[in-house]
Amino acid sequence: MMYRLRQCLNKLLISQQKQQQRYVPSKGTDGSEFIGYIPVDKIEKRFMRSSGPGGQNVNMVNTKCQIRFNLNEADWLSPEIKEVFRKRFVRLLSKQNDVVISSDKSRIQEENQEDCFEKLQAMLTECNKELLDNRLPTDQDKAIIDNRAIRAAQRRLYAKRMQSQKKKNRDPYESL
Repeated sequence: MMYRLRQCLNKLLISQQKQQQRYVPSKGTDGSEFIGYIPVDKIEKRFMRSSGPGGQNVNMVNTKCQIRFNLNEADWLSPEIKEVFRKRFVRLLSKQNDVVISSDKSRIQEENQEDCFEKLQAMLTECNKELLDNRLPTDQDKAIIDNRAIRAAQRRLYAKRMQSQKKKNRDPYESL
């Protein structure tokens, strides 16, 4: 009995610590990029009965979690990330432009809530990665790319010269 109580307290403490970590602002220093944290207080959380087999537990306990927030009113996301999110995850948007994510993987309410937030975090990180991959190169990026191309050409020419020299050294009539 004591072990089970200790285990429940540990789970509660871990879930509270994870929720507190999410209060860090989700914008970069210039406000343009998502750095991975979601403000829990700005997201509506609902718990409902889960579906599927499970007997009395399914019929009596609200373990399924659903999180919801309006994408237009999410001031913790940059407009660029919102636009990419709209394009990539159309299936999650309602007619009122609400993002709805649900989870009923576990029989424990807190774990399902954590799973919802992890899904949202993964989606936003994916949108941010797409933004970074598709951005136009800056002057500094262009200079780095040009420098790499020049060095690659130099290495290629050096390798050709060395290969040519190796073949010349094999020629027995060249040394006479």
